[in-house]
Amino acid sequence: MPRGDCALLLIAGIQASGKTTFSKLLKEKLESVFKDRISLISSDETRKELTGTYEMVDEENTWQTIEDRVAEELQKEKIVILDSTNYLRSYRKRFISLAKYEKGAVWIIFLQARLEIALKRNQERNHRQVPEEIITEYFEKIELPTWREHLDDIIYINANESLEKMYEQLIRHWRGEKKQVNFS
Repeated sequence: MPRGDCALLLIAGIQASGKTTFSKLLKEKLESVFKDRISLISSDETRKELTGTYEMVDEENTWQTIEDRVAEELQKEKIVILDSTNYLRSYRKRFISLAKYEKGAVWIIFLQARLEIALKRNQERNHRQVPEEIITEYFEKIELPTWREHLDDIIYINANESLEKMYEQLIRHWRGEKKQVNFS
């Protein structure tokens, strides 16, 4: 777990990989230790707040607002969880730069789900189903995180598992347990 004054936890993965549910659980668990130092910022919820829809409209304003909110929370020495696909390095770069400017640690928690699992989860959603071709496109274009992005840690989570098992993987990582994860 980050030890500095502020930190950015980038949650990454394709749509329906469990990012939002995992982010909410992570926030709840971290608040039990860090109290009011945890901030969860969701690209979907910010978009809905600003535009009234989850559809990708007025993206420039949406992302500027997200960037402003992340910067503000980092300046308050918070641990910020950013729930978004974060699937391209170019998208992650602006947030990594913000955190580094504030002398914060940057971790990426990458939820790896098989395409068929994400598509099945998407079909089971009661709300906000994403078109299958969009999920497939993101799956094909996703850029895995690299150390060249100036990350303090890269954590791969097998998102084909249950939520609790996903969280257990994160805890094992933070404890330094080097168990191999099978993503197939």
